[in-house]
Amino acid sequence: MELTEDELLQKIKQQALLENLICIDDFIEIYQGKEIMNMKVEEKKNHIKKFIDNKIYPLLQSGEPYQDFSVKDYGDLSREGSDYNPGSYEIQKKYLIKENVRVEFITNVNEFLNKFYSKYRNEALQKVILLKDELESNKKISEFNKREEIKITEDDVYTELQSNLKYIYYRGHDSMNYSLLPSIYREKYIKYENEMYFELISRRPDSFVNSNKHIDILRKMQHYGMATRLLDITSNPLIGLFFAVSINRELDGELTIFKLESKHLKNNNSDTVEILSALATQSFEKKKEIVKVAREYADKILEITGTAENDLTDALIKDFNEVRCIKLLLHEIRQTVGDFDGIINPSHLFNCLFVRTLQDNDRIIRQDGLFVITGLPSEEKDDLYQEGIKKKIEEFRLKADVDYGMESNNTITRYIVPAVNKYQIQVDLSLMGVNERYVYPELESVAKYIKNEYSKK
Repeated sequence: MELTEDELLQKIKQQALLENLICIDDFIEIYQGKEIMNMKVEEKKNHIKKFIDNKIYPLLQSGEPYQDFSVKDYGDLSREGSDYNPGSYEIQKKYLIKENVRVEFITNVNEFLNKFYSKYRNEALQKVILLKDELESNKKISEFNKREEIKITEDDVYTELQSNLKYIYYRGHDSMNYSLLPSIYREKYIKYENEMYFELISRRPDSFVNSNKHIDILRKMQHYGMATRLLDITSNPLIGLFFAVSINRELDGELTIFKLESKHLKNNNSDTVEILSALATQSFEKKKEIVKVAREYADKILEITGTAENDLTDALIKDFNEVRCIKLLLHEIRQTVGDFDGIINPSHLFNCLFVRTLQDNDRIIRQDGLFVITGLPSEEKDDLYQEGIKKKIEEFRLKADVDYGMESNNTITRYIVPAVNKYQIQVDLSLMGVNERYVYPELESVAKYIKNEYSKK
């Protein structure tokens, strides 16, 4: 879809507020591709410069809500500590970036992994040293009047490192301008979520016979490309990188890194996960009703208890579960999960959770796959819930390291893969065994991979 300059500016304005970082060059590549397709390098640079001078800089000078944004290129970001020095032959792509965003460029797989994991290994080593010191201080003095020395082994550090990385997860995007949202919140799919859900089941009921929970139905739909409220993630950074570089080599990719607490990681049998999954069966109008009444009751509970984490008022929760739209949601859950005996806490409907689902197919096993499942937005800032849901997911994005390893609450790190480095990273990943043949083990995908490999000979 080709856009005029004014339409393109409008798109950039919306996306900048949603993402806090966009690549202006890639936006022009996507939305004015035909216009710039046959341009020479200098012509393209001048075209982009003219657009930035005439449209972007006046936007930044207009004040709220763009006063915290600025235009930077590879070189600017490199000088700010991204460790990336682009060659003189490369186009200096331009970014629209908010001041609370820090960029790290991924240009080499091994260098990225070494740098990223060194911090966590150092943390693990320091923790092991403190533990050993504590143990030694409790040891009796030996016959030589020396405390018994306890040696630190690589196994000790590795075990602690594994513990530190237990709640780190990844997602790769072939375009850094891609919104970090489940597919149901893109376009206008959220308005038709329940219709899409039931139509797929009605057209292929045999495919869902063994799906005993709403989460199982949703992940099967996700597997086959249906728009759902699930977002694929992985515990393997190499898999995340594969998805960041495998297509669209002309666009900068991104590896999103999440860090969460144990309370945000659930399994397939979680009642809260089942409740959030069942929201897919409710009409858009019914969801609006649920949002309204859930906010009302959640606010009442907060007034009484001070925090949603304290003991909640049983009477309020009981009343909430007697509201018609909530009773209908419970009825839907019990139709699928006959032994579901839970009640719905209104605050749980606004959760965003990471789900460790059943590893019951080769693809999810190879991809070390998990899902993020989103509930309802606690703040309704737009008709399609995009901003509210995006805000929930962004809370788990890894924060930037500042001041000797301490994490900043406000500054986030975005890991960008420059387009010029995508091919080499893809080759390196393939040498490590991470390629289409591995990631997509189905016969059709393997046949396609082999065909493509032989086409290069």
